[in-house]
Amino acid sequence: MAGLWQAAALMLALATPHPTSTTPATDSGLRVHGTTATWLAGDGDETQRRTLIVRQAGRTRTLDDVEMEPWTGFDLGSDSRGRLVLAYDRCASDATPVCELRRVNPDGTGDRRLPVTGSRPTLSRGRLAYARLRRGGRTRTVAQVVIGLSDQSYVGPSFAGDHLGWYLACPGDSGGCLVRGGSWRLDLRTGAVELARGPSTVGGFALAGDGRATTTHRGRVRFLPPQRFAPPPPSISPR
Repeated sequence: MAGLWQAAALMLALATPHPTSTTPATDSGLRVHGTTATWLAGDGDETQRRTLIVRQAGRTRTLDDVEMEPWTGFDLGSDSRGRLVLAYDRCASDATPVCELRRVNPDGTGDRRLPVTGSRPTLSRGRLAYARLRRGGRTRTVAQVVIGLSDQSYVGPSFAGDHLGWYLACPGDSGGCLVRGGSWRLDLRTGAVELARGPSTVGGFALAGDGRATTTHRGRVRFLPPQRFAPPPPSISPR
């Protein structure tokens, strides 16, 4: 019953640490670029490698030759010619702060090492950004919930432009949930928060650059149009 009072908080970190390992859902780590989505699929065992799934132009493929661990950081971006590319890190463990960085095409070809080390890389028009371990830094809480019997939990978070998004899932007793399930979007410039209601649980979540929320559930991808977002009722607040 101790878990009844356990709280979860979503922190916006201005200094980015290396991610810690958690037991992933059946599909997790959703990333979106345009109409292409990618995520990791597995059986929930945090010791087992993951399969990278890419959905592009209505077609879903698995990149079996790309090694992915539960703690692998990856993102969809573009090379210097604007072509879609996936960047990822290859770390010995979730505690490794400096990892090999790599890039691969969405069809699984062109997998090669990049000339720097770090974690959580992303490419935009050939420009590489990645995280380096840094201790300290400022953080602020942007959302928090009581887990309770409803087993509320966050999926995400995801940055897109000046917005931070996350999904609040409620797989348990709906009577104890803030909402039954939904995508939240925070405008980092104004502090305005919007909500788009959705299913009670999802496997992965990401915000696309055009403001759409994207989720995966049991291997299926759903794009939620930006107009579905609206200010939540006064009685509902993520904080």
